[in-house]
Amino acid sequence: MKNKVYSLQNNVAIFDYYSLTKEKSIFLQAQNIPFLFYPNGVPCFEANAYMLHLFKQNLSTLHGGSLLTYATLISHFIKFYYALNHKCLLTNLTNNHFTNFIHSLSSDERSSSQIRRIGKQTIDFLIFISNLYSKPSLIGVGNNFQIKLLLSKKANRKKNPYKDKSTHSYTHLSFPTTQLSNPQSPISLTNINKLREQIRKNMNYGCVLRNLCILDLFQITGARRSEAIFLTVEDVYDALNSNDSVPLLTLRTLKRRDSITYRKIPVPKNFLLNISRYIRNIRNKIIHNKNIKDHGFVFISHTTGKKISSDTLTTYLNNWSRDAEISPPAHAHQFRHRFITEKFKSLIKEHNKNNSDEFRKNLISDEVLKQEVLQWTGHSQIDSLSPYLHLAVIELAGITNACISSTASMNAEYDEMQLYEIIEDYKLGKIDKCELETFLKNFKII
Repeated sequence: MKNKVYSLQNNVAIFDYYSLTKEKSIFLQAQNIPFLFYPNGVPCFEANAYMLHLFKQNLSTLHGGSLLTYATLISHFIKFYYALNHKCLLTNLTNNHFTNFIHSLSSDERSSSQIRRIGKQTIDFLIFISNLYSKPSLIGVGNNFQIKLLLSKKANRKKNPYKDKSTHSYTHLSFPTTQLSNPQSPISLTNINKLREQIRKNMNYGCVLRNLCILDLFQITGARRSEAIFLTVEDVYDALNSNDSVPLLTLRTLKRRDSITYRKIPVPKNFLLNISRYIRNIRNKIIHNKNIKDHGFVFISHTTGKKISSDTLTTYLNNWSRDAEISPPAHAHQFRHRFITEKFKSLIKEHNKNNSDEFRKNLISDEVLKQEVLQWTGHSQIDSLSPYLHLAVIELAGITNACISSTASMNAEYDEMQLYEIIEDYKLGKIDKCELETFLKNFKII
């Protein structure tokens, strides 16, 4: 199924009106008009009619402009509707359909504001459809409509003395609040181990090594999917060859508006050695055998040699979860929740604070500590971390000091797991004696 369900069309002639004086149709020439279609390639008539409707409101089409933005927003609904297998017409959609659509958006690492934006544009699209097909009962405010909306009053920034009308926008009960009150539950160590066991059942050792490295990256760094796929070979070797007692791995922090910053995460050296083993023994050989230019990214498709996509990572996690009988399926953000929550538990204990309010005050007043936390997590605002801080305090209330995961104990836990897996790989003939000795020396066993 295609990821994008739209493309930009140039030199499009759009009917404007019929001239009575010239006795001919008048057309507008348009550039960068979004053309929308279903995942199977069939054009979506209603969506394209909506684009023409918006175009005639003189919206920007420069490099796609506002029209492309709106096309992107409603494309999520087009894919959702297509997944229904045409079990109902667009004009027969119900409140239950719309609620399910909004809830489906929260499973793909979107913020509450992004979900609300998609939802509001979809409401406008559905209102257009109700007018297009003269079906006023499709959507509106109140219980008499199939899709039931609510009115949300906007604050007037400019008062017009000639207009005494309040400005309203539409919302829906399924919309998330402006700020999510709780993050999704962190993935448990039990489920992480189940995923590792499932990955190791693969008969292709190259895939096993790559997939374990991906899982380790999620767990150890709290990387987002979109950040994990941009890890480079250079990033790994820069961290591995540094003189730091605890190596720092550079991650790209992908934010909105396509801006990119960087953050450094402390990681176990054995984690880097494991990735370098994948790079040296598997990745580089595939790139060479495919006779393609080395793009520099660590995680690649073993079929094409190209950088894997974030959607591929989601597919991997879904498949591993299904085979390991983990329900609901694990997803990358659960690893991120675990990473941030564990970091907070360590910091709370280290600063000997008894509750989240006390620690939050310390976090806000201590500029060095605040920057350190933001550097670890890749967030831009401390307020975004409140749900994780609250969860960390709840978890600390029920555990002993021995359960606190500091960086040192995290490294020890990872080393113990790696030692077991490396010895198993040697027994199965997946690594040779030289590689085994290299790892054992790093563990200071020989």
